[in-house]
Amino acid sequence: MKRLILFFLVICLSLLPAEIWAQETSDLAPVPVLQKESLAAELLDLNNIYRGQLTEYRAAEKEFVIARDHYLQLQTLAAINNVTEAAKKVLGLRNQVLITYLDLLRVNLIAAEGVEISAKELVLERLSGQKLRLQSQQTALSTATDREQINQLADTFTKQAPELTTVSQQTVSLLSLGKLQNVFDRLRSIREELLVPPDSQSSISLERSEREIDRLNQALEALFVVSWAELSKGLQADNVSSFYSNISKTLNPIYTNLTKLVAFLEERMR
Repeated sequence: MKRLILFFLVICLSLLPAEIWAQETSDLAPVPVLQKESLAAELLDLNNIYRGQLTEYRAAEKEFVIARDHYLQLQTLAAINNVTEAAKKVLGLRNQVLITYLDLLRVNLIAAEGVEISAKELVLERLSGQKLRLQSQQTALSTATDREQINQLADTFTKQAPELTTVSQQTVSLLSLGKLQNVFDRLRSIREELLVPPDSQSSISLERSEREIDRLNQALEALFVVSWAELSKGLQADNVSSFYSNISKTLNPIYTNLTKLVAFLEERMR
């Protein structure tokens, strides 16, 4: 069983999102199995919806660019009407894509293990707030008929865009560090099962391996403490841009040491 768990953890490490590397002390109770299955199904549905909406939005964006170019060249009433309708369509589709994207972030964060509940709740509340604002804009857009109304809604979105970026960075940062924390927590549990009783007649090589594993555990604990403290500070300030922009530099040492710890524990089990 422990070998299977170790194999699972190796897979978890290998599946960390590549895009995150180019740019996730938990008090969280385990998510019940049925809830995990429900969240997994919801994520699958949302991913399919998101991909379809994104394709539709990109097509509408091309149509808008063409309509805008025609308007700039012709300056006719028909061209004004066409570009207004194209703008309304592309703004509505953009809102839909972003609402679905926020839902994806929300469900991923709910399902995530290794993230403290207080941090989850804080970012989930911010995700909900941004979604409500987009839904409000979507409602206003559905009744807008005048070019000026649509321009105003476009300006409103422009003002919201930095906040959407901020909450997205916060969620991705929590998911990235949380995923590694979850792997470390599971490895620590396996480590405790492998500990040699103090009164046992262990060999010198076994004692040496125990010390190496302990050093690695301590190094990882220190890295997590520093990383969580930095991320928590950014969350409280509602600005994790510094953490997010350096996430690869921050998490790569943790990832490397976790991979080494998996190898040590596998060797120890043999």
